[in-house]
Amino acid sequence: MRINRKGQLLSLDAVLSLVLLMLALGYAFRVAEANFYTLKQDELIYETKAVGSAAAELLVTSEETTCEVTTDTGNNFYITNCIDTSKLTNLNQKLLLNNIFGVRVEWSTGSAGDALPSDYRTIYSEKRVVMLRSGSISKAELEQCFKGTGGCSRDTITIYVWRK
Repeated sequence: MRINRKGQLLSLDAVLSLVLLMLALGYAFRVAEANFYTLKQDELIYETKAVGSAAAELLVTSEETTCEVTTDTGNNFYITNCIDTSKLTNLNQKLLLNNIFGVRVEWSTGSAGDALPSDYRTIYSEKRVVMLRSGSISKAELEQCFKGTGGCSRDTITIYVWRK
């Protein structure tokens, strides 16, 4: 009885071809997964940056957080870049952030909001130079500030926004 050697070589070639094909497919999937992960990370960073920048702008312009200027006529108004520290509660709601984001505001003598995360997640931060007050300011006090004769002090605030 004679064994057909050509048949054995053909089946060995087929097995080796399948092994090489599986290795190539595995490598291709690995590269695709790495690219997908990178794209997802870039998307999360961009989203955090966009949300953080919008929150920083709202912090210094929204009536929910800025100082109210009182007038003798009763036509009160709000002034941008003047932060009323007594209003810095429920920051997520006031800065229109949903619950998947954390926010913290810090200045030289205090802070408000969530505690900063201790892990390595992406955190967006932005600094703004503002006037800090607790409560409203009268129009006369504001005019003194503009003239440089009032006791209005500038401070730098830092807002931090991250994905929880």
